[in-house]
Amino acid sequence: MKYGPIAKRYARALVKAVDNVDELQAIQAELGEFLTVVDESHDLRQLLFNPTFANQRPSVVRQLLDGSGCREVTLKFLLLIVQRHRVEALADIVEAVRLLLDEKTGTVRVQVTSAWEMDEEIYRELMDVLARITEKNIALERKVDGNVLGGFVARIGSQVYDGSLKSKLDRLRDDLAEA
Repeated sequence: MKYGPIAKRYARALVKAVDNVDELQAIQAELGEFLTVVDESHDLRQLLFNPTFANQRPSVVRQLLDGSGCREVTLKFLLLIVQRHRVEALADIVEAVRLLLDEKTGTVRVQVTSAWEMDEEIYRELMDVLARITEKNIALERKVDGNVLGGFVARIGSQVYDGSLKSKLDRLRDDLAEA
């Protein structure tokens, strides 16, 4: 996180202001949607990041979000971010909110990489096993990488569970080289 300390400060303030987890998840989703819109619009990025337009930013953000159906808290939070010239930190703020939400809900993010998209049943079984191992709720992030060859690699923070065919073949090659 490039703006780590700033992002954490704003994220903690938002989490403290909104005590309801479901509401906080919805706000985090709305902030993420706003980031997507910013990423997709060159003109909006120019407006938000170019100092020439600093005075117009709050009114444009308000107009943009008024018809969107987003929560009042989301609107006020984004206006605060814009008025304090912290738009560059918004992606990090959204990530920091997600981390605090995960902590609050006892959720751990697991990245599963496989050679191809696996069946939903396999993902469910994998989530059940990982939930028993970690004793936490699991949020699965799926990734497909042909280099895995077969099986999968599960990453939980810095811990890696490697059940891929590639790693098994690599170990076999190393064992044969030693013999």
